[in-house]
Amino acid sequence: MKKILVMYYSENGTTKKYAEWLAGELKGALYEINDVKSDMLSNYDVLILGSPILAGAIKGLSILSKNYSLIKGKKLIFYACGIEDMSNEMVTNRIRGYVEKAVPKELFQKLKIFFLRGGFNHYKLSLKYRVLFWIAKKKIDKKPVENLTVDDNLVIETYGKNLDFTNKENIKPIVEYCA
Repeated sequence: MKKILVMYYSENGTTKKYAEWLAGELKGALYEINDVKSDMLSNYDVLILGSPILAGAIKGLSILSKNYSLIKGKKLIFYACGIEDMSNEMVTNRIRGYVEKAVPKELFQKLKIFFLRGGFNHYKLSLKYRVLFWIAKKKIDKKPVENLTVDDNLVIETYGKNLDFTNKENIKPIVEYCA
């Protein structure tokens, strides 16, 4: 039986919820990314990392990059969790680009990427991200409606709200890939 490690960083709790579901379904170990030590990685056959996408930033990929020589023979999975519609190819291509810029080419080619729709709780965000959203919202409010982008509309729709699109069914492709 494969030994599976599920690691996550979660700002709002939705990435953590998916990580808990994955660890439960796969009977894997579950750790918040800050609690993972490099020497732990060699004890597992499958490494799963989940992170929200916040203003183009992804947390936790550095542990895979720094330890690639130790883990390159393992099954490596990354799931991005975001408020956007993850069935939209434009969205997933943009996120894939963020991942590609964040890791070495060899790791990117080996990394299986999944996209899970998460949620958003404006008031659970760290102060840094609340300020960034506030600044973005102020700039967007000054734009003419006809010049608003998809991302602008997403900021308008989610600002100050608590939304949760998580669904346990969304983890099925990851569970099947791990089989």
